[in-house]
Amino acid sequence: MADTNEQPESHSDVHRFGQLVRERRMARGWSQEALAAEAFANQDRKGYVSLIENGKVPNVTRETVKSIARALEIDPELIPPALRWPEASEVVQD
Repeated sequence: MADTNEQPESHSDVHRFGQLVRERRMARGWSQEALAAEAFANQDRKGYVSLIENGKVPNVTRETVKSIARALEIDPELIPPALRWPEASEVVQD
């Protein structure tokens, strides 16, 4: 019997963003707790960071994306188009 468990989300913007977040977080040597503290001013939101990294938050808000991008200094051009916010080009110029 063929496997009917398709994984279209593996190529979705949400999943790609999660992979980018994990790569950047690990490159900085940060724990999920450290990222949660930096992005959300609440280290207890580490579970939410985990969900994002695993592509399990299908409706991640642009505000959340923006907060994480700022914390990790992610160039807005690297963020999948569906998740970018209108003024994204201004984020990393600080």
